[in-house]
Amino acid sequence: MTLVYDGPQIAARLKARSLCMQAHNACLSFGDVDSKFPSACPNAVHFWGVDAEPTAEELEAIIVEYRSRNARRFFLHLSPTLHSSAQATFLKKAGLQIFRGTGYPTLVRPPSPVTPTDLTSSLSVREIDAEDVPRFRDAICDVYEQPADKVAFLDDVGTEGARHFLAFKDDTPVAGAILYVSAGLGYLTNARTHTAHRRQGAQTLLINARLEAGLEMGCDLFCSETLYLLKTSLANLQRADFTVAYDKIVWEWRGMK
Repeated sequence: MTLVYDGPQIAARLKARSLCMQAHNACLSFGDVDSKFPSACPNAVHFWGVDAEPTAEELEAIIVEYRSRNARRFFLHLSPTLHSSAQATFLKKAGLQIFRGTGYPTLVRPPSPVTPTDLTSSLSVREIDAEDVPRFRDAICDVYEQPADKVAFLDDVGTEGARHFLAFKDDTPVAGAILYVSAGLGYLTNARTHTAHRRQGAQTLLINARLEAGLEMGCDLFCSETLYLLKTSLANLQRADFTVAYDKIVWEWRGMK
């Protein structure tokens, strides 16, 4: 099946489903943690200029937002738009620099049937709802290596459009992942496997389970994001018929010292 979506169209659909604060023609997220790596820094801007032509005034307003929160830095993840040359000019004039680390691909998959895996695994996959959370909370925290109040997987279990899946070894969760469905778009995210149970096929099983669920809900496009540095993650998606639609160009703003 041939995809009929181009980069700006895909980015626009992703922006529409974003749960981040939408302001200044972009999606903004905030946090107290500072990291020199975009994937670990909660202060991030996505989808600037996807819906409308961007302006230098919008970029200045975004910078003011982060300065007002005493952020040391934020990363602007630039998705493809019809205005890329103008954006680059604005970003350079505002003092932002391109991040020179690993690449950030966005992958897509058409709503074709899921190819059965020939993987032999001792793990099983189940979807959970809010009633299951008390029983599995501690194990989920072990998988994500965070206390419960910092585990995003637990934030919206059972809410509309959010499907939460766990891979189990016997009756113990050893991996998790989420499928978000909005306006026909199935977004695969928040995948994590306990370190002691990696390379056992957990994420392959979780990808397939989420694709099956999305197809049942009528998704016409699936999307996921990863890093080229995460070779296993990228390979798992590509084996499930995902292809790279575009690479985001990441810019860094450094402010508070």
